[in-house]
Amino acid sequence: MKEAIVARKQSIDAEIARKRNSLALLSELLDYNAEFETFETDRYWNAIVEKEAAGEKFIDIEDMYGYRSVSLIRNIRCPYCGEGHEVDLEDYMYDQSSDERENGMGPDIVYSFNSENSYECPQCGIVIKVEGWIREYPVGAYDSEDITVEEWED
Repeated sequence: MKEAIVARKQSIDAEIARKRNSLALLSELLDYNAEFETFETDRYWNAIVEKEAAGEKFIDIEDMYGYRSVSLIRNIRCPYCGEGHEVDLEDYMYDQSSDERENGMGPDIVYSFNSENSYECPQCGIVIKVEGWIREYPVGAYDSEDITVEEWED
């Protein structure tokens, strides 16, 4: 078990380092007052390349497929046995809507999900329904959610 814990800790430490590096670049963008119309993509791409050459790590562009800045993993409690466990709601996502806001802060993204009759409690084995939505606004920031976990009715 110790080996698994050490490996997990190393993985988390590496992820935290990548996010710190990303935060530093975001701070630089804020200091620079970057705007979509005047954003110098090459300047920041070259900065990332230089930092990576110096040993800093960032999110790998090839790993970005499926990447979500707002996690859809949640802890839920079974309404039958009361046991709590983690569920990845992306597995039950049926819609991702995006509406542009007029305040200039970008799109309002809502992830909708419904497990219907396909989620079985790993503890008691009874089918439960997990349904709701998670809102991301502005892009990259958690805003709100509405998740219900209830007994499945045929």
